[in-house]
Amino acid sequence: MRGAGAAAPGAAERCGAAQIACRGEVSPTGRFDLLTVKDKQRDEVERIAKVIALGRTACPNCQAPYQRGKFHRPYFICTNCGHRWSDDPVINALGAWLSELHERYPWDWFATLTFAHERFTRGRTVSRGDVTPHGAAYWFRRYLDEAGASGAAMPYAFRADEYGPVHGRYHLHALVGNVGHLRIYCDTLLPKGEWGKGCCWVHRWPCGIARIYPYDPQRGATYYLSKYVVKRLANWDFIGFEPENLVFRAEH
Repeated sequence: MRGAGAAAPGAAERCGAAQIACRGEVSPTGRFDLLTVKDKQRDEVERIAKVIALGRTACPNCQAPYQRGKFHRPYFICTNCGHRWSDDPVINALGAWLSELHERYPWDWFATLTFAHERFTRGRTVSRGDVTPHGAAYWFRRYLDEAGASGAAMPYAFRADEYGPVHGRYHLHALVGNVGHLRIYCDTLLPKGEWGKGCCWVHRWPCGIARIYPYDPQRGATYYLSKYVVKRLANWDFIGFEPENLVFRAEH
């Protein structure tokens, strides 16, 4: 109980005490001590060390120790034997199956295709940055149809969409086959905001910026795409695997 002669704390004093309580810790004496920058840095190092300690695992193929590092990844690539695996059974199964599928139906491209702000593309068709999953699927199929019309082989693909709450825009990733005869990149940088050109297939994507790389089975792209199948807003598709479409290049 407050003594009769003690003055009640003012609003400024109460506010200052609350701020100290939010920023600091209670010492053994019962007083609030402010955290220093060094204290915060120490706490951050300790938290990261705990994450790393929890992230250690071993390769199921060669039993070599593997350390996940500071950030969680849904799949692993063993630096000793190159084996890939995931703790998630769906990612693990689908990633391995897509890798095996490459042996029968080769993947040629690993592509990331984005959707820009609203603008008019070729044919005065509106492309929107707030594209829906159905809209993304439409534009991707139309892109594949154009690729098929440019050669004797119809493309086939596995597509997985991503909407990043941190980085924003809806975009999609894809593995594409039967396109090895097409020119990926023309070695020319377009001005900002321009795409939908016919010079190469990076620039031919009509909705925004495209990144296309030759498929490398050693880089783990199949597991990268598989992680989007298990997300809450998952949207994915297999395209062009109908028997009449599967016309493949000759073996050399």
